[in-house]
Amino acid sequence: MNELAKYIDVINQYVEYVETRNYISNNEFEIGFHVITNVFQLNICRTNIENAYLKSQQSFCIYLEYLEQRLQKDVSEILNINDVVMFVYNKTIEPFSDETPSTIPIKKIYNTTRFIYMVLWFENTNIKKKNVCLFLEKITEEYLKEESIFIEIEKIQQNDPNMNNETYLNFLSKIDFE
Repeated sequence: MNELAKYIDVINQYVEYVETRNYISNNEFEIGFHVITNVFQLNICRTNIENAYLKSQQSFCIYLEYLEQRLQKDVSEILNINDVVMFVYNKTIEPFSDETPSTIPIKKIYNTTRFIYMVLWFENTNIKKKNVCLFLEKITEEYLKEESIFIEIEKIQQNDPNMNNETYLNFLSKIDFE
């Protein structure tokens, strides 16, 4: 698996898990996405793709474990979400190593992250994120170089900020990901 596929795989794993849990708010879901993304990006720049992949998986496990424990005990009074995010970063972001880091271009990481964030459309709670993830697997590196797709997605989201799941999936299915 290349860098793009590994990142998409981690996001898909996270989305699948979150979608089966009804106690995770949309805001917590979005924060988790950013945590995973930051861990992946920093580790890929500091180490290698395998480590970035494993550490980003570990990051969402730690983050989701906190959210689950919060239900069992009242730990929300002890730790706020920022404390948890910092804890996850401390446990999962590797220091710089002597190992040769990945040679993935920063622009590629940025475009991938930007695209996935836009497609998941956290502001719209009508969208079933798990269904949207099916489209993420179709992304190619060449596709992410096209600025027009970002503009197209932004436009449709601005025109109908409360679009329903079916209409949004229909829109995504018409995008040529090649």
